[in-house]
Amino acid sequence: MNTERIKDILEPLLAAEGLRLYSIKSKRLYGQPLAEILVESDGPVSSDQLTRIHTKLLEDVPDDVIPDDWSIELSSVGIERPLETKHDLKNAVGKYIFLASPIYKGNGDLLAFDDETIVLKVNIKGRMKTLNIRYADASQIRIAVRF
Repeated sequence: MNTERIKDILEPLLAAEGLRLYSIKSKRLYGQPLAEILVESDGPVSSDQLTRIHTKLLEDVPDDVIPDDWSIELSSVGIERPLETKHDLKNAVGKYIFLASPIYKGNGDLLAFDDETIVLKVNIKGRMKTLNIRYADASQIRIAVRF
């Protein structure tokens, strides 16, 4: 599987639907090779969008990019996706997140991130507080849903 060529074919298809590529991974499902393609958006991703992209992808991808014995799984990363890199975290400034660290474990509004310090506005016992948490101390960070 040639992920760079898949990206070249996929990115214009995604852009036409208002979506972005999150990741492409090769996996095995019941012993068969699988290309897992995850997409993201600022809003909901519909099954109609994914169907259109999947159909077009099957039409446009040559056999030397994804061989015939491979399957393609196309889906969205979901609303509570992990923020795995500093780049992901920078793009999430202004969003509601879940964070686990020795200092704080819970939800809050991500106010800022400067590559070293996460600035999080949280509600502790009815009082709003701003916490500065070292990025290196965070063991888990993901987008959260506010209820």
